[in-house]
Amino acid sequence: MHRKGQPSFLKKHLKHIFLKDVHLKLLSLLVAAGLWFAVTGSERTDAVKKLPLEYVTAPGLVASSNTPTSIDMKITGPRIFIREVLERKEYIKIDIRDKKEGSFNYKFNADIMNLPIGVKVSDFYPSSINIKLEKLSTKKMKLVPSIVSQPANGFRIEGVRVEPSMIDVSGSEGALARTNEIYTQVIDVTGSSAPLKTDVFLDHRYKRLYKSFSAERFTVYIDVKPVMLEKRFNSVKLDVIGHNNFKLAKDRVDLVLKGPKEKIERLDTKAIRAYIDISFNAQGNYSEEVLVKMPEGIELIGVYPKKVNVTVFRGE
Repeated sequence: MHRKGQPSFLKKHLKHIFLKDVHLKLLSLLVAAGLWFAVTGSERTDAVKKLPLEYVTAPGLVASSNTPTSIDMKITGPRIFIREVLERKEYIKIDIRDKKEGSFNYKFNADIMNLPIGVKVSDFYPSSINIKLEKLSTKKMKLVPSIVSQPANGFRIEGVRVEPSMIDVSGSEGALARTNEIYTQVIDVTGSSAPLKTDVFLDHRYKRLYKSFSAERFTVYIDVKPVMLEKRFNSVKLDVIGHNNFKLAKDRVDLVLKGPKEKIERLDTKAIRAYIDISFNAQGNYSEEVLVKMPEGIELIGVYPKKVNVTVFRGE
């Protein structure tokens, strides 16, 4: 009886295997067929992709700043998959934790890449690199704001301050020995006519030179002020207030004024008033100090002469 029922059981079991989840099986078959046609039927092409390198070292060691930071990988395969590889953001991690301080050669192997079906690595450029491991060290460096261009016409940079002004930089001993300064990203002050405050980062090139920084974001204060100009204004008319019956020994004075360059250059002497006040002077001869009223923002540097002789007569 057992033998007689075996073909029926087997037939039923096979039928169950093939017909269970038949929709999923058909979908998988279609996907596989599509991939096969894509690989075999797509136009094949070559491409070169630049790949950043990341070094994983033993504690206390770091790759020297002269060690390559990227290589070119040449790949070949169906155009549709080549495009996918080129669009990926990826890098090569080089694990050299078993290496000690010193130099050695490292050869690239295609097996380190996870590529789509049908895509192969045909070469690396270079195919091998020389890696130098140095002791990891830390050094304090002065932070220097990198400022370009010029403020607006008539303005200048009077001072620059950055916080923090010093940072700890970690990297290979060789790279740290080359400089005592480190620069920020470029700060453009084109057309500025007032003090600036801006947050900046380090210049991106330092990421390749050093391993780490105690700070990577900084506040820069740039003191932009007007260019100041001193100018002598000759023969400015001298007024007298407080009395109508008088005689001046000199009715004109020279003034030296200081202010923003643009204001001084446009200043009309009609906007300046030089005068003496004899409101409380009785009849007689006097030497009075010259007073000056000026537009806002203008500073009086000197009056020549400082005093003027005046004769006050009896009032009528």
